[in-house]
Amino acid sequence: MTSIKTIEQLVDFMSHSTTQELSKMLRHIYIPKDTFDSYATWSEEGYTRNCLARTDDYELILICWSPGANTAVHNHSEQHCWMYQISGILKEQRYSKPQGQLNLTRASELKQGQFTYMHDRMGFHSLTNIGSSRAMSLHIYVAPIDQCQIYDPKKGTLETKVMTYDKIAEPLI
Repeated sequence: MTSIKTIEQLVDFMSHSTTQELSKMLRHIYIPKDTFDSYATWSEEGYTRNCLARTDDYELILICWSPGANTAVHNHSEQHCWMYQISGILKEQRYSKPQGQLNLTRASELKQGQFTYMHDRMGFHSLTNIGSSRAMSLHIYVAPIDQCQIYDPKKGTLETKVMTYDKIAEPLI
């Protein structure tokens, strides 16, 4: 199986693949970290979402994490989500679907070159940059996610969050 060494190769493959083919091929991504530098934006207050490519069928997002940055516990609106850890170390925590209180079902660390997969049937999850330096991760969604459900720990309820980008690649790849 041929490896994917550029963002353009990944986008081309995604444009012509089924979800099953995509799942198998993603294990063969070897895109150098510096390839993503020109797409990256940073915020000292958390993480940024940078859209690299988007069609009706998929969305590719580069997330840039400051040390300690974390997401709320969230779902993926019934979409498949693969995440490729480009640099740094993230901690992923998975939960059963919240019903007033969260129940942690799994915790793992994602290091450079590793993948994880998430779908709503697996529950909800959160991500945290547990390293002392910045981190980058590539999120591959089949199809785009315009909103998701996030868990509000103060209220013990789920709320809808509209997703936004901090940067859109010009032109989209």
